[in-house]
Amino acid sequence: MNNQRRIMRLAFTGLLILAAFVCMAHAQDNKNDPQWLPRHSKKGAEQTSYRGLPYKNDRQTTSQTTAVNIIKTKDGTTILVPASYRPFPSAVTESGVAVVTQGGNQSFMFAAWNSILLPSTFYETGWAWTSNSGITWTGNVSTVPNIGDPGPWVWSTNSSYSGRLGMSYLTVDQQIGATYSTDGGTTWAANFTFPGTSANCDKNFSTVDDVTGSAFLGRAYTVYTDFGSANANRICISYSTNGGVSWSAEAPVSPVSLSGHHCQGCDCVVGPGGVLYVCWAYCLTNGANSTEQDLGFAKSTDGGVTWITSTNTAVPTNGIRTSNLLNGCKANGFPRIAVDKSGGARNGYVYCTMCEKNIAPARDNADCTFMRSTDGGTTWTHTLVNGDTAGPLQWHSAITVDQTNGNVAIGYYDQRNTAATDAEYFVSFSTNGGNNWTDVQASDHSWTVDYIHSPSIAAGYMGDYSGITWGNGKFYPFWNDPSINPSASLQQVWTCGINTVAFTHDFAGGPFLSLPVAPVVINTPYTIKAKIQNEGTSAETSVPVKFFVDGVLINTTNVSENAGQTDSVSNIWQTPVAGNHLLMYVTALATDQDRSNDTVRTTINVIASLPPICEQFLSATFPPANWTQTEGLWGYNSVSGFCYGTGSAQADFYDVTSGTFDLNTPNFPASHTGDSLIFQDAYASYMGEDDQLQVMTSSDGGTTYTELALLHGGASGELVTAPPTTDIFSPTCTQWKYQRFLLPAGTNKLQFNGISAFGNQLYIDSICISSEVIGILSNNTLTPKTYSLSQNYPNPFNPSTSIEYGLPKAGVVKLVIYDILGRVVSTLLNEYKQAGSYRISFNAANLASGVYFYRVESGDFSAVKKMLLIK
Repeated sequence: MNNQRRIMRLAFTGLLILAAFVCMAHAQDNKNDPQWLPRHSKKGAEQTSYRGLPYKNDRQTTSQTTAVNIIKTKDGTTILVPASYRPFPSAVTESGVAVVTQGGNQSFMFAAWNSILLPSTFYETGWAWTSNSGITWTGNVSTVPNIGDPGPWVWSTNSSYSGRLGMSYLTVDQQIGATYSTDGGTTWAANFTFPGTSANCDKNFSTVDDVTGSAFLGRAYTVYTDFGSANANRICISYSTNGGVSWSAEAPVSPVSLSGHHCQGCDCVVGPGGVLYVCWAYCLTNGANSTEQDLGFAKSTDGGVTWITSTNTAVPTNGIRTSNLLNGCKANGFPRIAVDKSGGARNGYVYCTMCEKNIAPARDNADCTFMRSTDGGTTWTHTLVNGDTAGPLQWHSAITVDQTNGNVAIGYYDQRNTAATDAEYFVSFSTNGGNNWTDVQASDHSWTVDYIHSPSIAAGYMGDYSGITWGNGKFYPFWNDPSINPSASLQQVWTCGINTVAFTHDFAGGPFLSLPVAPVVINTPYTIKAKIQNEGTSAETSVPVKFFVDGVLINTTNVSENAGQTDSVSNIWQTPVAGNHLLMYVTALATDQDRSNDTVRTTINVIASLPPICEQFLSATFPPANWTQTEGLWGYNSVSGFCYGTGSAQADFYDVTSGTFDLNTPNFPASHTGDSLIFQDAYASYMGEDDQLQVMTSSDGGTTYTELALLHGGASGELVTAPPTTDIFSPTCTQWKYQRFLLPAGTNKLQFNGISAFGNQLYIDSICISSEVIGILSNNTLTPKTYSLSQNYPNPFNPSTSIEYGLPKAGVVKLVIYDILGRVVSTLLNEYKQAGSYRISFNAANLASGVYFYRVESGDFSAVKKMLLIK
């Protein structure tokens, strides 16, 4: 039977039980119901949406291999993030995905999700599996009649039921049931309802014992909440010892809940020795906004029959459960669990994750947190996972452990790079048991967060879970989003295989270590130097490193390096031709396994001759001869030719209109707003650490001033490249090189202060206003500790705005503006920059009103933010 016929048959089956659905929906559609069911009769207004960048909608059913993001962890591991794809595209809404890897076969993964055929009432469990690490997938939109919440598992290769697929779910009577398939999903066994479960169950997850030597090898477990039996409001368990053919009667796992409390959102995993671990959220009951106030935890060493540990209060928490986290979508903090079975140093460590709010380690309304026990659940640590700044939301986290090396990965929805109602999917990796995390954007697209619009689905439901698993050195996150058809909120399941394997052979080039600083002039030699590093695990000899200019090979340097060794290559370059020139280093290791980091390139503009640095000098001899000490605390000694003052000497106001100092004419023409201020040849008679040249700007005619720049010799915040070190009268006195600063918008007055802490005489020479609008403010008084990209200001803007970014180390910086469809509209910057904080202006006078994105890249860092142009 083909998929279409199967969908039609099951849709008809759904219609037959519509009445039961509607009755349950009305009974549960209130804020006092603690259950977290997706079926209700409400329908909310559809949300508008737009596509993020870069966006593609031509995903195939096979995995993509092009790396779109590359991350280097602190231990040197290369992380390649390929393009996102849909394992089983369909016309059915897919949500609430879970995924597992078969024990003993890292190439086999099995994922399952809720299927909703919009706008009808067909509601079931879709699924897909792969036996070749995601290259191809086999799947369908249904199994047996049920109402969702799939908990998938695969029997391991060392068990009697190797390769058999299993899945638990809510039955059509809202009990807990399960099915299995022995032929890869072509057929499924009839539903088996767990004995003793009431018609008021919720939130099940399953696992199977795959531990060689375990007394319970092949035993399948399902945990869930029963709200209606003698075990009301407790976590319960059923298990199968015969490959899913039959299941044990319901038995409690969690202790009896206190009055006004319940347990919900459980997960389970089998650890070394066949020990079974279960976690859950212990909630103060308040309907859809119940407070998830503790992590519950239990441990069984006899196959889930008895529990040597069972507590509702293992770790104090504050889960994010709410009926409206974002854009009308509800969210929960249901915890997920994993255990290390790698046999390494952290073998047996138990890990949990959930999303929490406002109470440490959470910082705001939704942060991803991590709980770890190194002693089987007796004691726990509790830390933050996501490394972004406070403010953006993270929710619906999932966790897995690579059982070959013990690396941990947590996946979650994330807002850090997106607009107010948009999201992406992120994965955080740890190679040391959660002591440190590396955050990676897993999805190659963003989307507007939206719930499923259906009369049979609760308003606000977007799925309760995301999933993540591992295999063959990769982590596979699974999430659902509506980016394919946002207007219909057609949620689809996505994934990608994130590679975390260290390469045996990997020779990398870049970043540039030395580039000419503009202006670059023809027929002038410059040193072009780049970093070269062996990022593989093998020593390499005589690796060619090729230097190209405008696509022409200029020179080849052979480099030999041990694993992890860093070196550099350099070439002297000059050109008789003005214009833009592309400079490029390419590492040419024949056995290189990661070609994405072989090349570093930059474009350099070369001019025929140096232009005048300054167009308008304050004075040829500064200060002017007509200044007296009473006009600015300055005196002028015509004999010795220098200025003097006592304590603080002030070189008051400069009027650009007249080109002179005039205290009575303080106008600064609007045509110079945004011009750059250039200092050159600034001398001091004797510059100590605290001697300063200070520049102040005013936009109200001189009533108030704002410090633009502060230059001084010797102190940590100096902005000059060569401060004077000797007395002004010494013939060896060194000049300060010129510095440029963007004048703030609206500037109409300038004030210069020469300050000597010791009362020494100061002399300021050649300060000018340039009409060359360079658009960049360099503020390197403090080197940033981390990369950063700030929100543009003003925002919204018309037509100009400023963008600030920070570099903790020197490197090539690329800053690109995209439109809402992901098309490049302007490349503001693509050049080598020293470490520091920068501001660059963007003029959108030639663009239409609308949403735009700006992305900065430098080294391993990249970030994206949104801005709004309103004309």
